Amino acid sequence: MAHKFQPQNFARLENPDRLTLFSPEALLKQCNLPVNPCLLDVGTGTGFYLQFLVQAAEPDGRVMAIDTSPEMLTHVKEKLNRWTEGRVVLVKGAEDWLPIPDQSADLAWLVFVFHELQNPREYLDELKRVLKPGGTICIVEWNKKVRDKGPPPEEVPSRAEMDGALRNAGFAVERSEELGLYCELLLARTVP
Repeated sequence: MAHKFQPQNFARLENPDRLTLFSPEALLKQCNLPVNPCLLDVGTGTGFYLQFLVQAAEPDGRVMAIDTSPEMLTHVKEKLNRWTEGRVVLVKGAEDWLPIPDQSADLAWLVFVFHELQNPREYLDELKRVLKPGGTICIVEWNKKVRDKGPPPEEVPSRAEMDGALRNAGFAVERSEELGLYCELLLARTVP
C-alpha cells in the first residue's frame, strides 16, 4: 500500500527547510518550458511550490494545483488569496483520473508524490493523456537511504523502479539521477 500523507500534518509541508532539499527555480529552468505554459502541480498539498510554478508560467501561463484531498485544496485556496492574481486553478483529482483536457499541459510537477500513488502505471497513463506531445514530467522523490526526513525508505520506490515505470508508460526518460542528499530526480517527456 502506498504511503499517504495525512492532511492534519500539513504544517510539515510548509517548513521552509524544504527549500534546502533542492532548488525549485533551478529545476524548473531545466525543464525547457515554452512561453506561457500550462503547469500541473500534481499532489499540490499545501501549495508549497506554487509560487515557483507561477513565476515559471509568467507572463501569461497558468498553473493547475491538483490534489485528491479537499482539505488540502481548501488550505491552498486560503493561501492563494494572499499572493496570486487568479493564475492558479484548483483541481480536485482522483488516483486514476484528472478533469483536464487531453494534451493541454506542458509540465507535470510531482514533488514527493510518486510514493503516494496506489497504481503508478494508471496515473502515468493519465498524465501522458493530459500532457502535450513533447510535454515534460518532473519527478522529485525521496531516496531509499536512511534519512531524518520523509517517509521510511521501505515505503518509497527506488529511482530504478520509477525510471522503469516511466519507460513502461511510454515516456522518454531524459534524466534519472540523485538530487542532493535526500532526493531522486527523473525528467521525462511524452514522445511526440
